[in-house]
Amino acid sequence: MIRIVVPGRVNLMGDHVDYHDGIVVPCAIDRCVTIEAEPGPDEWSTDASVGDDWQRFPRGMISLLGGMPPHRVRVTSSLKVGAGLSSSAALAVGFGMLALCARGEAVDRLALAKLAQRAEHEFAGVPCGLMDQLAVCFGQEGHALKIDLQSEEITPVRIPPHWAIAIIPTGVSHQLASTEYAQRRTATVAIAQRFGQKNLRNVSPHEVADEPLALHVVNEIQRAQDFCDALQCADKERVSQLMASSHQSLDQLFGVSCPELNQAAQQAWAAPGCIGARMTGGGFGGSVVALVDKARQKEFQRAVPAAEFVQAVDGARFLPGPG
Repeated sequence: MIRIVVPGRVNLMGDHVDYHDGIVVPCAIDRCVTIEAEPGPDEWSTDASVGDDWQRFPRGMISLLGGMPPHRVRVTSSLKVGAGLSSSAALAVGFGMLALCARGEAVDRLALAKLAQRAEHEFAGVPCGLMDQLAVCFGQEGHALKIDLQSEEITPVRIPPHWAIAIIPTGVSHQLASTEYAQRRTATVAIAQRFGQKNLRNVSPHEVADEPLALHVVNEIQRAQDFCDALQCADKERVSQLMASSHQSLDQLFGVSCPELNQAAQQAWAAPGCIGARMTGGGFGGSVVALVDKARQKEFQRAVPAAEFVQAVDGARFLPGPG
């Protein structure tokens, strides 16, 4: 039997910059997709948690890989669909690993992540960047990842052990394919092209001062760099400032927040022990992420009952079979 677990991810800083070769700071989390498979008739089953149309991601991935031998497959998930925690990337990566294993081929994680991104583009209609796929492939226990999409360099950044990660779901389903996500990408790439660039990575804030969408992207790339520096030093004040600035920019400049995300962020900010909070992921619903002082975690939980505390974990991996 083949057993694979693929985590979801939460992004601590750097949203809507991965498709501009920017810097992002996600971490893989202990909410995951688990795949169990054995040779046999090609039968796939799942629990209800992965959503009604879940098969488009694995079917697309297997198609891109050129197929796999028939298997009985069972999929379970502790990732909430629509919460903005990359359940689709986890499914695509997991089935890519399954197909390669079933064919006796080695897993190249970078190539796998890029193929999973292509599956999102071609089979789900989402022109996403590469952050989610890299995060679920390369996650490291106890660490966030500083991912530079221009160089494809991935650097683990230790999360201070006395800080906890909380996710506050809004209950508003995050559906990138049916939102303005693609429009934001098209609009910001068009701005970059006016400056003779393929993306906004090397454009200065001064150049786009009158372009709110582009200004968010340019400033968010710098915020991600600054956030990594602050995280390494456990600088609560700086982390707090950067997370607040990021949420405000995503809301007011980039226009991808919503009343429910704003309310959840405000509730987190007001709670005891909150170091910082912001919307996370593509927006238009989904979740807020907060960093919380572990010494006050119970107080925070009482003030924000919807909060779910998660751990930073290793990326996609094979598990020993039964017995």
